[in-house]
Amino acid sequence: MHPTLFARAATAQHAAVLAHYFARDDFTAYLQPIHRQNYIAVFHEADAVVMKLTKEFLSLFRVASAAVYLVLPKGGKHIREHHPLDAQEILAGISHALMRIKYVSKRRNKHGKLERGVVGEHRPDGLLFVAVKFVPARRAPSGKDEAWVPTSHIIKGKEVRRLLLKRRLRPLISGAA
Repeated sequence: MHPTLFARAATAQHAAVLAHYFARDDFTAYLQPIHRQNYIAVFHEADAVVMKLTKEFLSLFRVASAAVYLVLPKGGKHIREHHPLDAQEILAGISHALMRIKYVSKRRNKHGKLERGVVGEHRPDGLLFVAVKFVPARRAPSGKDEAWVPTSHIIKGKEVRRLLLKRRLRPLISGAA
C-alpha cells in the first residue's frame, strides 16, 4: 500500500477511535456517581464496543467485512482471566494501541485458521498486541458480520523483533499510525 494511503488510513482510524471514546466518556460524565459505578460494573460483564470500524482499518488486514464495530467480548473477560496482573493496563491500553498501530500481523495458526492482530503503542514505552477476529455472518451469533478483540497482551520489543524476522509482523510506514 502506498505511504500516503497508510497515512490517510491511520488518520481515519485515529479519528474513529477518539470519537467512540469521547462519546462514551461524555455519556458516563452525566451519570450520578452511584450510577456510574453500576455502569462500570455492567461494562465489565457485557460486550463492549472498542471502536467503529473504518474501511481504512479493514484495509490494514486486506479483509472485506460488513462488521460495523470492533467488540471486546464480555468486557475483556478472557484478558482478565489470562493476564490478571496486567489486565487493567491491557484493557485501558487497547484504545491507545489502536490509535498508534506500528505493526500488523496476519498468519495461519496450527489449525489453518487466519489469525489477525495489530501491535500498537499503548504508552510511550510499551507495546500491546491486540488480536482481531472477523466472524462471518453465517457463524456469528447475531447473524451479521462481527469483529472481536478476543485477547490482547503486552509484547516486549525483543518479541516484536523476533516476529519481524519470522515475517509474522509487517511494519506500517513510520509516522503513518
